[in-house]
Amino acid sequence: MRILMMVAPEEHYMVASVHKALDHKREARPLLGILSVTTYLKNRRPDIVIKFIDCRAEELSFEDVSSKVKEFQPDLVGLTCLTFNYYDTLRVARLVKSIRPETKVCIGGWHVTLYPKETLSQNAVDFVVIGEGEKTFLELVNALSAHKIPNDVHGLAYKSDGELFVNTEQLKEGVIGTANFTGMVTPIIPISKEVDTVSSFVTINDSRPLDKKLDEIDFPDFNLVNIGKYSHILDSDFNITIPIESSRGCPFACTFCDIRRTRFRYRSPELIVDELERWSKAGINSFFFVDDNITVNKQRAIILFDEIYKRNLNIEFKVSSRVDRLDDEVMESMKRAGVSRVSVGIESSKQKYLDYMQKEITVEQIEDCLARANKTQLPVFAFMMIGLPGQTKEEMFDELKFLKRNKVDYASFSIMTVYPKTELHKICLDNGDIEIDPWQAFAENPVPEIQAPYVNGNYSPEQLKNIQLELTRKFYFSPRILYKRVCEVNSLKAFVSRAKLALRFLGIDSIKRKII
Repeated sequence: MRILMMVAPEEHYMVASVHKALDHKREARPLLGILSVTTYLKNRRPDIVIKFIDCRAEELSFEDVSSKVKEFQPDLVGLTCLTFNYYDTLRVARLVKSIRPETKVCIGGWHVTLYPKETLSQNAVDFVVIGEGEKTFLELVNALSAHKIPNDVHGLAYKSDGELFVNTEQLKEGVIGTANFTGMVTPIIPISKEVDTVSSFVTINDSRPLDKKLDEIDFPDFNLVNIGKYSHILDSDFNITIPIESSRGCPFACTFCDIRRTRFRYRSPELIVDELERWSKAGINSFFFVDDNITVNKQRAIILFDEIYKRNLNIEFKVSSRVDRLDDEVMESMKRAGVSRVSVGIESSKQKYLDYMQKEITVEQIEDCLARANKTQLPVFAFMMIGLPGQTKEEMFDELKFLKRNKVDYASFSIMTVYPKTELHKICLDNGDIEIDPWQAFAENPVPEIQAPYVNGNYSPEQLKNIQLELTRKFYFSPRILYKRVCEVNSLKAFVSRAKLALRFLGIDSIKRKII
């Protein structure tokens, strides 16, 4: 059996929470979900020929994908899909089927987890993995290689004899947020004659519970990719940075977040540090923890940081946390272990907006956290939110003053965006801020370009994006921040990449293209 695992090319840009000048190609991080699924399969089915291609990192086109498929001749293609690349992912699926109709196509990822029925209604899609996919995809492969119908593979949706079957219990586990499956058989009706869909029925059966012991899930095998192709614009030297996942889920209630109130599970600190040490011995000393909140369990986080320090690994790494999970003990442990930056979701310096987002923190807690971070000399990356309902331009620029007053080193300004099936999505539909659900329409009938919905009410999307760009320029081109960013660059590659970004910030695209 031959399996091709792929991240689709990035050709269509969805306009969402970040201005394209700030977001487009600013980073290329390995996608740990599909890498983890591939690794888990590879380690348990060495008899299968597996090829992994990340078209974003390799900058491959759809023509390149066509050549790869013709060359490899896969029996099964596995794709990963967020809402942002749904259109391009389906384009790959259709391309595969046009070249080799007998090849099966399976899609996993957050978008298809939220919209399995709609995804399966596309003719080119045979299987959908719902939720975490390591064990589900392995069992699917085992069934297909044994020429069996995968009717007992939990967490899987599939077509068989003109019907769709959705096996999911993960709603009960709190992993799909507000997705509204009913447990009933429901007809899928094609949206239009132009849409490449099928009309079938959906059956919802039992599914796979969440893995509570992440130690049983292998760390991704980065030998599957060219790790040198990945980087982030804020990496100081643009050498290799390895992403590490030490936990999954977040128990907090932020309304805009897609993993709101999901079960928090984690790997053992010793196993994580073993992985860090293995890479350190191989000459890699920079890491990025992808956990949404590494300090949910304070004692576990401190044990992790202390173990890194005890082994004297001489590494630097970046983490994310919350202001109410960063006391002096945690910060000192972080700093001692080698944390070079901690990202924090501040979102707003106005209590009314914090309450609207259900952040469950106060402005006083934010200011106290930032003061202690400065005292500990722990750089903070502040995630800020603008464009909240009724927010004025003056209030948005107050955030810039707040960051300057509290000596924040890094910041991003996102426009409040209503993402699929989040609590904010539900609130906006209920109160009429959004009259027609754009995400449902997009899931059923994907189009090349879509504007994600904003809810500010005072300014147009274009005005909000211009405010966002102006805020970012004023923050990063302030003398204090500009001096810090220049001083931390220690390679030509990093200098060139940041110069390109700076020119893009300034809107000088024509000059930017002439730089290396």
